[in-house]
Amino acid sequence: MRRYRFEVEFDDGRTETAEVDQRDVRAWEAEQGRSWLSSDLTVTAMAQLAHAGMRRAGRFTGGWADFDAHAVWVGEVEAAEPVDPTLPAATGERSSASPSAPASESGSGRKPARPRS
Repeated sequence: MRRYRFEVEFDDGRTETAEVDQRDVRAWEAEQGRSWLSSDLTVTAMAQLAHAGMRRAGRFTGGWADFDAHAVWVGEVEAAEPVDPTLPAATGERSSASPSAPASESGSGRKPARPRS
């Protein structure tokens, strides 16, 4: 199961990021009485998970009703692609000292067909 990251905007203009992991999902499942895996990711469910993650981290101390009354927007932050730890780190430099060969005119890598006589 993946981790979630939600951005939460409150009615006072403050924006927070909620990091959500399985501890928060388990708390949500216990409170809701159903499995997260068989549930749709609704706006309310996202907000409830964000609330659980922020409470666990000590970044929001109120209950759900308080969070719901003041969180005007909750949205999932797109996670970056996972990095393969076996690959060397990107340096921004070319991987080869020699430039690539120019592409062919036809784009297929083959020479144009010769007309038949």
